[in-house]
Amino acid sequence: MNAVSDGRHVVLPQAATGLIARLRERGFETIGADLSELLKGGGSVKCCTPALRPAP
Repeated sequence: MNAVSDGRHVVLPQAATGLIARLRERGFETIGADLSELLKGGGSVKCCTPALRPAP
């Protein structure tokens, strides 16, 4: 599953209802995002997340 988490919140496709339910049972706050158009092209949440790297 393609998701992004800060340790408490999890952003994932809203269509992943089964996973959302399991994460909520374990105390995570889930944020379902409408990624229907992005998923058509093979992308998901991680494709919308910039990678932050320390400055050289």
